[in-house]
Amino acid sequence: MTDFDNLYRELTLQLNTLYKKFIEPFIELIEHSEDNSFKSTLRFKDKDSLHQSNYALDVNAYTVLSHAALEEYFEQITLKIVELSHQTWKEKQTFNDSLVTLVYFVLSRTEKKMKLKVKFKDVQERIRLAKAKNHIDELLGFCEDFFKIHIEGSHGIGFEYLMELLIPVAIDINQDVDMMRSLAKLKEERGEFAHKKGSVGSISTPVEIYLHVEKCKELAKDVKDQANQKFVGIQ
Repeated sequence: MTDFDNLYRELTLQLNTLYKKFIEPFIELIEHSEDNSFKSTLRFKDKDSLHQSNYALDVNAYTVLSHAALEEYFEQITLKIVELSHQTWKEKQTFNDSLVTLVYFVLSRTEKKMKLKVKFKDVQERIRLAKAKNHIDELLGFCEDFFKIHIEGSHGIGFEYLMELLIPVAIDINQDVDMMRSLAKLKEERGEFAHKKGSVGSISTPVEIYLHVEKCKELAKDVKDQANQKFVGIQ
């Protein structure tokens, strides 16, 4: 099991615990036969579960805590990519696409303040020159520290934030329509609850919010799989 597999396993366990605590009391999984195959359907357990006043606080708690778990997961997996990429350079003097995009991201951010432009094609040359001058580890150390500060200053799981988090380490974001909708919904409902200081407004049902979290978990798995591919034979 890789470090990325362990992070995903921890996320899955967290989300499952939250589901059992806050959502499972209101819904049940029904298996039925259809077209000679078994299919599963989620539905409310009883009539009382249909009333928002009965499930609102549980759904809000599930939303906020699931959002926090996913946010931490994406941040941790990104930092692990940076750490392992840097470590691979130190041990084998090879760099992957994550190091190239990280250096590009950091240099473009720092040089922007000096009104200079960094071209993507220049990044590999900068690394090559740094290697020749024996300063590459210093360069990568600076980039790693800069990126950690960048992550600490941003929060959330919205698409814009994930771009700021994942693109700099060469992770593509699956823009499946359902995944994007679920990301947006989780971000929206978490924000509404937090900014209204706990008041209950219009919220998803237990079934709806559970399915949104499951879609976000699919994205988390895709990110994990991409991260693993970068270090095949290394971890």
